[in-house]
Amino acid sequence: MQEPLVLTAYGNEIGQDKGIVIINNKQKNVLPIDGKANICIQDNNILYVPVKEKEANYIYIYHEFNNLLTLVGKYYVNHFYSYGFKKDDNLFLASFEDGVDAIFNLASYKEISIFTHTPNNYAQKGRSHYIGFNKKENVYFSVDNALQEVYLLQIDNHRLKLKYRKKFKNENIRLISYSSYSNKYYMNTEISNKIYVLDIKNNKIIIENEYSLTYNQGAFSGGNAISKDGKRLCITLRGSNILLYYEIHQDGTLSLLSKISCGQMPRDAMFKESNLYITCTLSNNIEVYKEVNKRLVKEQSISVENPITFSLING
Repeated sequence: MQEPLVLTAYGNEIGQDKGIVIINNKQKNVLPIDGKANICIQDNNILYVPVKEKEANYIYIYHEFNNLLTLVGKYYVNHFYSYGFKKDDNLFLASFEDGVDAIFNLASYKEISIFTHTPNNYAQKGRSHYIGFNKKENVYFSVDNALQEVYLLQIDNHRLKLKYRKKFKNENIRLISYSSYSNKYYMNTEISNKIYVLDIKNNKIIIENEYSLTYNQGAFSGGNAISKDGKRLCITLRGSNILLYYEIHQDGTLSLLSKISCGQMPRDAMFKESNLYITCTLSNNIEVYKEVNKRLVKEQSISVENPITFSLING
């Protein structure tokens, strides 16, 4: 039996599907949220959800009891977070709205470190779009969508400190995914519509290759996902409503396997078991694909009002 599919959705004008949507064996359940949630983080039977309520920001924590998720606590935080992951007893979180990265400790239920993205001249506000961890170099890394920088961060006395920064051209760097097969990182950009193949060596970020996604000026890349075996990459193109499906070779290079049309505004992509899932925000559905003879084939659509992002599954 397949594991449930969990995602955040903004819902429609009457509140249908607004909150955390759980799809299990074609049945859809919704955990309503009185606020805005862009992501949720799954860790076994626990779900962590950063929420922006009307007056303040919180981390909601749900536990699973008898196959049902129950809210067991909500904890105040200084920022609204839109990406993150769990490592040990901490959540590592990125705030697009406020341009910060943070450590939220799960023992004290408090932010114990906040790293603010600022340019060298302090003239512009940052927008943190992604945070991750590199085991080989034992460093954390963060992507800033406004400042066009990627940071390498280290923990010093339980606090995030800047170790290295790399500036990119003004092309709206977006997300990074990691391939365990090639041991490379794949970063997509929104304006230039490129994929950069990156490596982290000696605590520096190295550009090893780059690929153009499209020359359509009305398109801008969105979702970025890699399969569990590290051999497939999917990039969504919003505006043109296209999915690009690549083979990842062991040396890190890419070969385009499939380019197909999809629903409107493909925002997020996720590989789960043998399927690829896409949130099509303006079509109000999730599209489900399977690889057949190295090409993507659409299997079904699942109705969800204004779907946003799939849960980030720890590990």
